[in-house]
Amino acid sequence: MSSLADLVDTIDQVLETVDTSHHQRMLLGVTELLVGMSSALSNTHLETFDEVFGRLISGAGLEARQAVAEHVGALTEAPQGLVRQLAADQAGPVAGPILRSRIAIPDAALIHLAQSRGQEHLAAIAERARLSESVCDVVAARGDETVLGLLLANTGAQLSDRTLLLLATRIEDEEVLAAGLERRTDLDQGAGRRCCASDVTNRRGRA
Repeated sequence: MSSLADLVDTIDQVLETVDTSHHQRMLLGVTELLVGMSSALSNTHLETFDEVFGRLISGAGLEARQAVAEHVGALTEAPQGLVRQLAADQAGPVAGPILRSRIAIPDAALIHLAQSRGQEHLAAIAERARLSESVCDVVAARGDETVLGLLLANTGAQLSDRTLLLLATRIEDEEVLAAGLERRTDLDQGAGRRCCASDVTNRRGRA
């Protein structure tokens, strides 16, 4: 697998075989090539990798897909088709490394996944380094207490006052709530947010 050209030339031959182990070795080999070239990827490279992964990964087993996701999730840039495919995977262990990564994913895609996937996907989204208010709103509306705790503790998540209040009223664990609020240094940016936090903690204390 010395070059992308060689890879593209041989990919169809691999897909024609029924040797699953050969298929998976090829998939992992392509992943290693992507990681090795990650610092010098051109748009042409990304497009070629998308074409190759699009053919290989759909027939791969869970362990192989998870291995690819873990390697790709460590990158800061990756083929967008591959990113979409992995992030939308029904298996949480496959989608999670991509959803938690620093790879750019449009808000519209994150919102769609937050609306259509389960708690494991929501938890991974809640741990992204940066989350817009619109994404946080959906995660907070659908997440269980574990997801809500992760979202509140994520200082890169932009929480609206409405979402902050929702988190504080739905999180039952007082220690998780207190620790999460303490981490939110952004609460000091405006009187409205300080009042919101104070109102939440006072109401919880009276409950």
